[in-house]
Amino acid sequence: MLFCIGFILILQACHQEFLAIKPTKSLVVPQKLEDFQGLLDNMSTVMNRGVGMHVMAGDEMFVEPVNLLQYDQIDRETYLWKLPPYPDNSSYDWSDAYRGIFYANIVLEGTKKYGEGSLPWLELEAAAKFYRAWALYGLVEAFGDKYDAAKLKELKGVPVRLDPDIEVIAQRASLFDTYKQIFEDLDFAKSYLPEKIEYVTRPSKTAALALLARIYLAIEEYDKALLNAELSMKFKDDLLDYNTLNTSNTRTFPLGYLGTNPEVIFYSILTTGAYTILATTYCDTVLIEDFHNCDLRRTSFFKDLGNKRANYKGSYTGSATAFGGLATDELYLIRAECLIRLDRSAEAKPYLDKLLINRWMKNSYVPILLEGQEELLRFVLQERRKQLYLRGLRWPDLKRLNKDPRFQVTLKKRGTDGQLLELPPDDNRYVFPIPGNELEYITK
Repeated sequence: MLFCIGFILILQACHQEFLAIKPTKSLVVPQKLEDFQGLLDNMSTVMNRGVGMHVMAGDEMFVEPVNLLQYDQIDRETYLWKLPPYPDNSSYDWSDAYRGIFYANIVLEGTKKYGEGSLPWLELEAAAKFYRAWALYGLVEAFGDKYDAAKLKELKGVPVRLDPDIEVIAQRASLFDTYKQIFEDLDFAKSYLPEKIEYVTRPSKTAALALLARIYLAIEEYDKALLNAELSMKFKDDLLDYNTLNTSNTRTFPLGYLGTNPEVIFYSILTTGAYTILATTYCDTVLIEDFHNCDLRRTSFFKDLGNKRANYKGSYTGSATAFGGLATDELYLIRAECLIRLDRSAEAKPYLDKLLINRWMKNSYVPILLEGQEELLRFVLQERRKQLYLRGLRWPDLKRLNKDPRFQVTLKKRGTDGQLLELPPDDNRYVFPIPGNELEYITK
């Protein structure tokens, strides 16, 4: 506990300028497995967090021009696709993710030095590698070049830090090397993590497989996404019946980190600042209208304010904070989409039906009658928008779907002066610039 408290105090000081104000691990030297596990259990401030700036840049929520000045400058300019430069040249998404990598690297250094090769130490190493992969994927999805399988070695990824010594100047890795490290870490994690764990704030084999499924879907390797979704669902495929929820509650869902929501595989929040919390951030009106009146998600996810305005209340965190972790509902949708794309549409329908029957009012859901592959694909993609609302997955979906003329979307928003702004499908602003105060620590 003393060790963890010491690190928390050190790292709180470097929230905005993690590399510029350097913590030193020499103040306290952990040696026991419990010490290192304590580092990884730093849930609320470091490890169980995900990059959330693309939620602000996406199309799931909007702010009236008259209200935009209420928001922090970095949130407002992210929302309006006006970065760079960053206010103060810093980004909490960047610094939070690299703090998590720093912690993971401390643990991995410790497993090499003190590890006994026993299963508990291997599980600790696997957990640290999961966390490092988790942070790296969040970073590359936001700050790395758009994925193109034919140009991976030419495209830019993010710095891949494997050493806890942050005096070492990091090199910005290629997209190929960034993903290579992510997959290496997750392959180790899925081999040594337990299938199920007592606390959803800790990673499991199920979580590693689910994360692999998410990543492979994002990079359009649908056969691998399907395989990992299937493997993950062998260990956990529970669904929550929304008929058991009280949709009149301020927060519809139970606290996610307690493990009482049967769908949560791995608990993590998104760093969205005040954007998703302020009452003047409204939910996508057109999307809400697409929910059937018998679809319980309409009242579970959204608080109707009248005048075609609604706030979001349906986070799987069970609080105002946006959920960015892993859950079984996502796996059902990954599995269904991949089956459709791999010309196995008939096999996809039961997974969609099973998910949706737990989302609609009792005895009101009618099984899917659609037959054509494109019709089913459009259906499952729309269900991703509905079910995975505000999970941090819309932005990766936009990037991959914008490659297909059938699904391309031009995002539109109003600026502070009321002027209409647009983000075309192949725009470079889908890649966020690296914060200015970090560039001196990165070789190109």
